[in-house]
Amino acid sequence: MKQDPLFERLWNGTAQMEEWTEAVSEGAITAVAETVITVHTTYFCGSVTAIRTAEGLVLIDTAKPDTASRTLTVIRGWDRSPIHTVIYTHGHIDHTSGIGAIDAEADALGVPRARIVAHRNVARRMDRYEASHGFNSIVQGQQFDRPGYVYPIGQRRPDAIYDDTLTLTIGGETIQLFHGRGETDDATFVWLTERRVLASGDFVIWVFPNAGNPRKVLRHAPDWAAALRRMEGLQPSVLIPGHGPVIFGEARAAQVLRDTAEVLESLARQTLDL
Repeated sequence: MKQDPLFERLWNGTAQMEEWTEAVSEGAITAVAETVITVHTTYFCGSVTAIRTAEGLVLIDTAKPDTASRTLTVIRGWDRSPIHTVIYTHGHIDHTSGIGAIDAEADALGVPRARIVAHRNVARRMDRYEASHGFNSIVQGQQFDRPGYVYPIGQRRPDAIYDDTLTLTIGGETIQLFHGRGETDDATFVWLTERRVLASGDFVIWVFPNAGNPRKVLRHAPDWAAALRRMEGLQPSVLIPGHGPVIFGEARAAQVLRDTAEVLESLARQTLDL
């Protein structure tokens, strides 16, 4: 698929991600495959991927509180089918908080709420955020320069959990979930087997991987690199990052996965040497 000029400038480093955020701010769709789209609203909100199946839509992530309704409106302009399953790639709020808008829509229509699938540690993360709510609000407010910020809690927990791998078959679509530790310990990357489409979650974010933050819990650089090597071995033809534009083409997808793994491996090695 031919990339647009803005993508090429982002890829070559001649455009800033703020320009892409402005371009997608009203809600933009990237057509990934005939029955797969990715919705973008801003770099700082995780992308949401929708898969059309015979049993309804499968969503990979849900957006954050201030972009969830906009994201759902964009999806509904593409397909009105009930949302059958939601996959959380991890427990951060920009990937889970949109479940409130999704549930509200289901309740208003009188249809069953979507089943949520995630790694076992997502629920543990949500429990920890509730237990440390005051501290977490202060830390997030300082990091993003938002005095008085209150961290959103209360997202609906997963209905189904897994540990290492899980294969879902929904409406004729085979969807494989793989666990890895990276930015978080509860992370999932999603592989659409027949399509060779990889949704990486925040293992790939279009910037240097956020492998450490002195005010937050430990992150997992070596394991992060290992997960990226595992993804590279799948040989995806399309890579959907957790943040930023979709990457088309096996060579470019492999380069992103390989380069990010290498920089994490180098970071860990240099840290130990020092």
